[in-house]
Amino acid sequence: MASEFQRGVTIGVLRSRFAAGRLTAERALRDCFARIRSRDAEVQAWEHLAPDQALAAARAVDRGGYDRPLAGIPIGIKDIIDTSDMPTTYGSSLYAGHRPEADAHIVARLRKQGAIIPGKTVSTEFAYLRPSRTRNPHDIRRSPGGSSSGSAAAVADCMVPVAIGTQTAGSTIRPAAFCGVVGFKPSYGAIDMAGVRPLAPSLDTIGIFSRDVDDARIVFEALAPARVDLAPSQSAPRILVGELPGLDETHLGAFDVLTSVKAKLTSLGYAWESLDLTDCYDRWSRLHYTLLVYEAHAHYAPLSVRHPQGIGSELGALVQSGAKIDRLVYEEAQAECNAIRTQFDRVLAGDSILLMPSAPGEAPLFERGTGDPVFNSAWTMLHVPCLSLPLIRSDGELPLGLQLIARRGNDSAMLVHARLLARILSSNDAAEHA
Repeated sequence: MASEFQRGVTIGVLRSRFAAGRLTAERALRDCFARIRSRDAEVQAWEHLAPDQALAAARAVDRGGYDRPLAGIPIGIKDIIDTSDMPTTYGSSLYAGHRPEADAHIVARLRKQGAIIPGKTVSTEFAYLRPSRTRNPHDIRRSPGGSSSGSAAAVADCMVPVAIGTQTAGSTIRPAAFCGVVGFKPSYGAIDMAGVRPLAPSLDTIGIFSRDVDDARIVFEALAPARVDLAPSQSAPRILVGELPGLDETHLGAFDVLTSVKAKLTSLGYAWESLDLTDCYDRWSRLHYTLLVYEAHAHYAPLSVRHPQGIGSELGALVQSGAKIDRLVYEEAQAECNAIRTQFDRVLAGDSILLMPSAPGEAPLFERGTGDPVFNSAWTMLHVPCLSLPLIRSDGELPLGLQLIARRGNDSAMLVHARLLARILSSNDAAEHA
């Protein structure tokens, strides 16, 4: 019999089987490890596995019951997030064997909610651009994206139903698109980052990978404090489609997704509006870069001085770029970002959803790097929630992603509308409405 994870089972299905006595947390976890053993030599999604302690935790859940939101659910943790009971290397050989004294806030929260942590997923070096060893499960010649490469690949290959990553530019949305899974980056600050290795603290955000929008919602609600956003309306959201003349010619594959989505929405009777981003998008991306390089320099310049041969050329170049930006320029950029965020809140008033490509196209060949965050960094700077829905391109059968963007703090409403859009954009649903 195929394992639970080979069938891509969701949190909802696992919870119902636990409650019905048809499955135990220990059995589900053993299926998880069986899948990892059979596939990870090829995919290489895991930095560290802890089967003994994870199985002990699963048995404790089976004894105590399944009333907690994540009881018995295996969840992978990106290796820049501190765990006290297993190594955290931050994707760097400089931290080989490093054991933090305490769990990150998110790890402690997951454990409290009953989640089982099988191990740590591979991260790029300090969550920046240096490629990791992880391969794309759809085609091992290709990149899974960065920096949350292991988390995206582990979920895509059905090793775990959910994994946690981070995003500072495009490190959740882009890997989700390349690997064909749901990737959710909540609003900045929605989930506590204590115990997560910083790259640029005014941008760093937790990310959630799953194969189902509902799973992302369940994990988000278990991790985030009580939300203040209003419940979404029962009607369809106001849908905006981003327009970027120039980029649509450079990245034809990415904008083919939007063309297809617009056609399908129209055929199903849904209204959409164009949003011309020509005059602002480049500026937003440059502001993101200013914040990133300045803050990365503040955190990693001392390390690069102590260990000049111990960090990759990509991070080294970032640190050097940050040294060229003075404090006044950085403070002016932060002030401008704050003003733009307030303005953009008005653009996405109510339950509005903006649609954009998740990535420039399909996953690049492995030797060409982790891909370009051109469609992600501006939204990370704006602190808005983003979600990548997986779509499949018909010719190469490699995943492409559709990115949903909502107003700051409107995370819960966006997840509800993402579920709706996932349903109406599916082929089967379209056939039903034709």
